[in-house]
Amino acid sequence: MHSMVLERCLVAIMVYILDSYQRPLKLDITVPSNQSLYLDFIAKEDYNSVLRSLVLVKDRSYLISTVFLVVDYNYTNNGPPILWETMIFEKGFFGKDLYCARYISHEEAINGHLEALEWAKANL
Repeated sequence: MHSMVLERCLVAIMVYILDSYQRPLKLDITVPSNQSLYLDFIAKEDYNSVLRSLVLVKDRSYLISTVFLVVDYNYTNNGPPILWETMIFEKGFFGKDLYCARYISHEEAINGHLEALEWAKANL
């Protein structure tokens, strides 16, 4: 009886780390569904693909942040994992988010970060 309850509480998630060439490596992990601290630890250790820019437009500041997500954001299970994200925040991380784009490769993420800079200059 206890093992059946335990099995229902386990969740398989797709977690990735980056190799030295910024290529994602999949880790198969099954964890209890309430184990968010474990995932937070993985995320903090493997955020080695981060780009940040501060943009000043009309005396207002905006943060453009591109990060490696660690967890696959492709919830459709069709196509490659979506592992990078660029966001623009008004007044830093605690401000309103104004823009979001996600990518499947480190190269796409770098290009997307540059596109976000151009978007900010044109639209903010």
